[in-house]
Amino acid sequence: MSFIIFLITSGVPGLLTYIYLRETSNIGNQDEFMKKCTLSALSILSLIIFLLFYGWNMQEYKLNNLIKNFDLIYILLTLFQTLAIIFLISILILPALFRLYSSNINKYRKSRNLTKKNSLSVIEKLFEDESHLIFIELYDYENNKLKTKGWLINFEITNQDQLNLTVKPCKNSINEDKFKDDITEKLKYINSEQNYIIEILKLKKQI
Repeated sequence: MSFIIFLITSGVPGLLTYIYLRETSNIGNQDEFMKKCTLSALSILSLIIFLLFYGWNMQEYKLNNLIKNFDLIYILLTLFQTLAIIFLISILILPALFRLYSSNINKYRKSRNLTKKNSLSVIEKLFEDESHLIFIELYDYENNKLKTKGWLINFEITNQDQLNLTVKPCKNSINEDKFKDDITEKLKYINSEQNYIIEILKLKKQI
């Protein structure tokens, strides 16, 4: 029973919600402070939901009495109910709230002639794209020396904001004149802190 209580109070349901929202790009890559705030808020939400359902199942609404009279069967039942509700909230309610919040923020910023904000980081916005083939050239920021070039297979941003790339190497660069009808975007991403520049070509996928 102590393990179940630990599972609830340690914020595991909140952590699962955070992971789901992160992996579905409803929230972007956050700094440590914002990550802790988000996790804490989601964990508190899951704990409140658990206590509400537990009180309803036990027909007892005084917190002191609930804490004194833990019942294993009701705890298990409430845990499953909490996980089910958290799952529904994660896929239905929270994404809609994030979209509404983001939409209102951007409407306000637009009215003040400010640039649009996005929940994804700049690099995520560039690479989270399954509708295009992405060709990259990675350069050293200080001496502009080419490090690698090729087709982007996958990317990962670590907790320390380090960018890891999986690339299918190519000997030659893309002939832009030859593929001008397929190239939809030509972009450059500069990161002076981590000492690299990425030149990006996005090409339409051939069906």
